[in-house]
Amino acid sequence: MSTPDLPPLGEMAADEPWWRYPSRCAAGDGIAHLRVWHLAGQDGHLAVVTETGLGASVTNSIEDIHGVLAQSYPGPLTLIEHWPAAESAPDGGEHLDLALVQDRRPSWQRIWPTPAANPAHDTLNAWMRAYGRIITDAQPG
Repeated sequence: MSTPDLPPLGEMAADEPWWRYPSRCAAGDGIAHLRVWHLAGQDGHLAVVTETGLGASVTNSIEDIHGVLAQSYPGPLTLIEHWPAAESAPDGGEHLDLALVQDRRPSWQRIWPTPAANPAHDTLNAWMRAYGRIITDAQPG
């Protein structure tokens, strides 16, 4: 599966440090840091949902999260799951995954970090050089 092109970020549309999202998991809901950007020069939005460790995990709730965000932000939606180092055990480090949801069936593709052997490594690293700090440095207020 090839990694879709990641869009350029435009103006920020939302920054909710303690965003509550629904979940069909036993916990019923969770809390994440949500940031949403308009896309530069095109329709749609890019949303980054940062795991906080409060309630149901972002990963286990991604279909529900995608559904809520797709209703709230019109146009194409690019959804990125952000796991800070403190929340990413046992993965052992901060990482970003592109969350793809089609017919309520999720799949994930690692955006960062990626091994040099990944065919999209150079493209993903260029996108991270342009936007990575904006995404990974944002901390809940």
